[in-house]
Amino acid sequence: MYLSFVFHQVLPMGFDTELQGRTSHEALLSLQDAEIRLLETMRKCLVQRVKSDREYAMGLNTMVSMAHKVDNMGEFTTPVFQVRPGLIF
Repeated sequence: MYLSFVFHQVLPMGFDTELQGRTSHEALLSLQDAEIRLLETMRKCLVQRVKSDREYAMGLNTMVSMAHKVDNMGEFTTPVFQVRPGLIF
């Protein structure tokens, strides 16, 4: 808390005189442009990640539903499978 108080006394709000020229303005603009490009790239990556996760979840859901259909077909109801169910699963 004391440290932030000291910084507020030493560094007033606003730009320093070195950042008020044309060169500084262009440097700040280029920095902001770079940050915008970074955010756009991150957005594209996140959109692709969401799309991939959605496709993976749909594929997994399809696989699970097919497994349930196989389980419900009744092919494991023969007497051999009924006698030794512990060996199969």
